[in-house]
Amino acid sequence: MNNSNRLRLTWISYFSYALTGALVIVTGMVMGNIAEYFNLPIASMSNTFTFLNAGILISIFLNAWLMEIIPLKRQLVFGFILMLIAIAGLMVGHNLMVFSISMFILGVVSGITMSIGTFLVTHMYEGRQRGSRLLFTDSFFSMAGMIFPVAAAMLLARHIEWYWVYACIGLLYVGIFVLTLCSEFPVLGHKATDESKPVVKEKWGHWRAFPVDCRTVLHLGPTRFHPVGAGIRDQNLQYGYQPSGPTGQ
Repeated sequence: MNNSNRLRLTWISYFSYALTGALVIVTGMVMGNIAEYFNLPIASMSNTFTFLNAGILISIFLNAWLMEIIPLKRQLVFGFILMLIAIAGLMVGHNLMVFSISMFILGVVSGITMSIGTFLVTHMYEGRQRGSRLLFTDSFFSMAGMIFPVAAAMLLARHIEWYWVYACIGLLYVGIFVLTLCSEFPVLGHKATDESKPVVKEKWGHWRAFPVDCRTVLHLGPTRFHPVGAGIRDQNLQYGYQPSGPTGQ
């Protein structure tokens, strides 16, 4: 594998974590706008995180097995198609069921992409380089969680509909898609030739990426409850209850 191809695959890994970070954090931010869009209390919209996180979790677990069956490049290309379908569903569908399915699809795409990104880093790098690259993936997760909320706030301040925020997040996958078309991916499973297999330095298989993905899923858990607290606070204000102390100001 030449250095330019390795660099492209590394950036795919970085963008994959940025995609997940943007989806999870921005969804909590625009929850109030989504609830208003469907004329529902914000506490009821907390299930949005259930569909999103369920899609991420299921796809990570399944992809640990599917990586040996479906080529990585084909998965990412298929993920791009699913991303377009999900964003179109958010924009066109005015039904809560369509919205929930679209969020689940976004979670599936995010989980597939992130699991592939983690595998690429653990497959291409060894020792300290692997550790530093994995830290960079976490940095992109956090960086997306900082940049995209700012972009979302700018769009919402201009009274632009909330689903355009997800269209902006989709630009990350456009970058992944372009890099995918220009890159050669490792071949896994029985289709791998002796030339494509890396030199065996460890006894781990592609499952070595699985604990890293599980760690990321655990990070997503606390965000599930953020909109619930916001919904309770909004309901308190609706009924005239003002909490005492600085938080009530």
